Parts: sequence; C-alpha cells; structure tokens
Amino acid sequence: MALLFRPFVGPILGDRSMPAVGQFWIRRLLRILPAYWTVLAVLWLFDRITIPSAGDAFTYFGLVQNYRTGYVDGGLDVAWTLVIEMSFYLVLPLFVAVLVLLARRAKQMRTRYLVALGGACAWFAAGMGLRIWDIWFRHSAL
Repeated sequence: MALLFRPFVGPILGDRSMPAVGQFWIRRLLRILPAYWTVLAVLWLFDRITIPSAGDAFTYFGLVQNYRTGYVDGGLDVAWTLVIEMSFYLVLPLFVAVLVLLARRAKQMRTRYLVALGGACAWFAAGMGLRIWDIWFRHSAL
C-alpha cells in the first residue's frame, strides 16, 4: 500500500496536485490484465479450466468472481487475489480524494500530516476489521 499511497500524499499535504486518476487506473489495468487474460485464455483453450457460458467468461475475464456466489473456486484459482488488488486500485484514489478534502480544511502542516497518517491507519484498521469480521462471522458457521 505504501508505494501506491505515496504519490497521493503530496496532494494531502497540499504541496502537489492530485495525480491523474485515469492514468493511474490505466497503468494498473495494463499491469495486471494482459498477463491474466493470456493465462486464463490459454488454460481455457487447452481445456485445463471450464468456462461454460458467456456470463461465466465475463465473470472470470472481468475479475468479478469474488462478487458472485459460487465463482471464487472456478476459473484460475488464485485470481481471487487479483480481484482484491483491483478493488484496492479502484478505491484508493477515491479514499485519497476524501483525505485531500479533509486536509484542505487544516491550516497547519502538522494537521495535514496527521490527516495523511490517520488516513493510512484508518485504511489499515478497516482492512483488519473486515478480515476479523470475515473470519469470526462467515467462517464460524463452517
């Protein structure tokens, strides 16, 4: 997270403008999708995985299997991690935009630093809280 968050710290502190979000998302897509699509297509063509319908193809090639019941274990098994990664890339600039709005209200640089640090800590705490909730409530029924 730190490497991806770093370019967005400048706007929070007020010494830079917000990076181009569209370019950020395009770079992230180009980093992941070509290799993922290639591996998924090759495995499908060589009958190593099954994609029975166009809807299933959209689910796997669109990296949305985590959001559909019964699809996490289909397609490329480890792709669930890519779904989470892509979700992070989608939300990060929006989260930073909220931090920028909060920091712009601050008059002192120290307060802006606290907003940046507090935002990173809040992101971490939210992630840990969701993970704990997932383990405690969803997996306790197993």
